[in-house]
Amino acid sequence: MPLLAIFLSSASDYQGLRLLLLVLLIVAVVLLIVGGVIAVLTLRSYRKARAVGDYGLSGEGNGQAGPF
Repeated sequence: MPLLAIFLSSASDYQGLRLLLLVLLIVAVVLLIVGGVIAVLTLRSYRKARAVGDYGLSGEGNGQAGPF
C-alpha cells in the first residue's frame, strides 16, 4: 500500500497515472482469471467426489444414491 501511495504522488502527469491504472487493471484481470480457475477446479473435484460416493466427512453414503 505505501508503494501505491508513492506511485500516486509521483504520477503528476497523466501518462504516469494512465500507466499505473493500466497495471492495476491487468492485476485485477489476472486475479479474476485465477479465481475463476480455482472455482472451476473446486467444482470439478466436488462433482468427482459426489460421483464416487464420498458425500460426507464421516464417510456416510459410500456407494449409495445421493440425497436427492
